[in-house]
Amino acid sequence: MHRRIPGRPVRPVGTGAANQRHAVPRRTGRGAGRRRPDAAERFRGALSEGEESHAIYPPLDYVAGEAVISKNRFGAFIGSGGKLEETLRAAAIDTLIIAGTVTNMCCETTAREACMLNFKTIMVSDGNAGRNDEEHNAALSAFLIGMGDVHSTDDLIVMLDSAAS
Repeated sequence: MHRRIPGRPVRPVGTGAANQRHAVPRRTGRGAGRRRPDAAERFRGALSEGEESHAIYPPLDYVAGEAVISKNRFGAFIGSGGKLEETLRAAAIDTLIIAGTVTNMCCETTAREACMLNFKTIMVSDGNAGRNDEEHNAALSAFLIGMGDVHSTDDLIVMLDSAAS
């Protein structure tokens, strides 16, 4: 669920783009072919508009009329063809809170892109998920070293409530 602050928008980012059936590069070289074919198709589907795994997760607190920005790559800035940055800057948003899956793929890529575009960026330690704890924690640790902040959901709620007061 989104944590809403009156007057501050929440921007869900979808994961797809029209006609991008094979948006995720096929693996080659060492480790190629280790992923089961059905898992690989589901993974590519998450980056392909119209696929079931591309849809916004139903329990997400989406409000009709909010911007939904599609992406067809791991990072939401490059993957949206610049639309995410344009939308955020037009709304004078300078701070991003990153939550989602997979921590060390789409979430970390998007967070790093945001940092490089001079957005203040926070990754949510218990609001992101990786394939395992080792990969999840490594991504958060690497991000924290020099890219942005990492906070728990509970800490962020306190911070947001304080800012709203």
